[in-house]
Amino acid sequence: MMMRHCARQTSRPTSSYYASAAGGQVLPRKQRVNIFLDGAVVEYFKEKAGDRGYQTLINDALKHAIDAESLETVVRKAIREELCKGV
Repeated sequence: MMMRHCARQTSRPTSSYYASAAGGQVLPRKQRVNIFLDGAVVEYFKEKAGDRGYQTLINDALKHAIDAESLETVVRKAIREELCKGV
């Protein structure tokens, strides 16, 4: 059974919603979510993250997974097109 997790949004953004980096750079907007992860997953990312912050590392890992999936789709399409040319 697939569980659906919804993010709860407030009526007005909090100050952390409009985060800024040093030098006045505006950071990408992020959405607060609550998810349940296996304890081993959390520990792995906490150990690997060090001072960087494990949530940032999890976010980066998820972005990489999305990019890898997109790349796989592009490569598969290119291979199919090349195979069809040979027929």
